Amino acid sequence: MKNLLILLSLIFVNACTPVDTDHCGNSACTEEFISISITITNQENEAYVLDSFRTIVKRTQETFTNEDSLSDDGTYSILNDSQKDKTSFEGEIFIFKGMKNGEIVVSEEFVIKKDCCHISYVSGNQNFTI
Repeated sequence: MKNLLILLSLIFVNACTPVDTDHCGNSACTEEFISISITITNQENEAYVLDSFRTIVKRTQETFTNEDSLSDDGTYSILNDSQKDKTSFEGEIFIFKGMKNGEIVVSEEFVIKKDCCHISYVSGNQNFTI
């Protein structure tokens, strides 16, 4: 009877334990903030400044922008750690579109995935020349 009581106790404890669906558990993450970006230059290797840009999740067609990363150095954020939920552990295809004077001048695909803590670059042209 005592063994049966112990067995039932273990079953109830396991039933109350949350399921770790992303296999991360209590991962120890670093404090660094990861941002995957593209650098755009002209033929003279000078920064090419866009008027605007956007990133599209290819599978869902969700569109978002990181307009706060518009700068005059030609580097633009495609995805960062705060947007980790937009990708998966296997990776997603993201399309970066850059606009100048109302026209799309850059359209590049990137594969970006995540782990338990951060996003990571898989593939895509991170240095683009116009």
